[in-house]
Amino acid sequence: MRRALLAVALLAPTLLGSAGCTAPAAEPAAPPAPAGPQLAARPYDIPVADIDPCALLTRPQLIELQVGRAQFSPPDGRVLQSCFWSQSIDEPIENYLIGPSQGSPAGLLTFPDRNAREITIAGFPAVEAETLYSSDGEACTVLVDVAPDENLELIYSYDGTELQVTLEESCTKARRAMELAMQTLIARDGS
Repeated sequence: MRRALLAVALLAPTLLGSAGCTAPAAEPAAPPAPAGPQLAARPYDIPVADIDPCALLTRPQLIELQVGRAQFSPPDGRVLQSCFWSQSIDEPIENYLIGPSQGSPAGLLTFPDRNAREITIAGFPAVEAETLYSSDGEACTVLVDVAPDENLELIYSYDGTELQVTLEESCTKARRAMELAMQTLIARDGS
């Protein structure tokens, strides 16, 4: 008898539904949440895949950073175009490398050994982290999320021997250079 009541209880909604009663439509399932860490939303998109990275720092900005002439590297099939500035006459010997990159900068947040953290540059979400293969904090990478699957990437490195440079000092210099580059990029984009 219990089985018969249980069967009726379980089948009642099906029987009622087939008799003309309709159940409310199920709401569509929410899309699955993206895996891994996510950055804040960018204010708008600025595609950078085809930019001239050497044009991202103006003469006054280069003077502020105390670096000289730019050296352009065209895309070579492995990496996109980039631009390199260096101050190598005397200490501190400093280098800046900037260019577009692909992927999500949030991926850096999954590497705790790189001291990655989320920051904001010119209103855009970004990540700063110790540069891969650097030691003792002499190099810092800043990636700014500027468009879907497009970043502007800047690497600051100290290549001298006289100073003890910390990661915080390297990242402060990388952030400042990236802020200058983003000012130029935003002004040229006109957004």
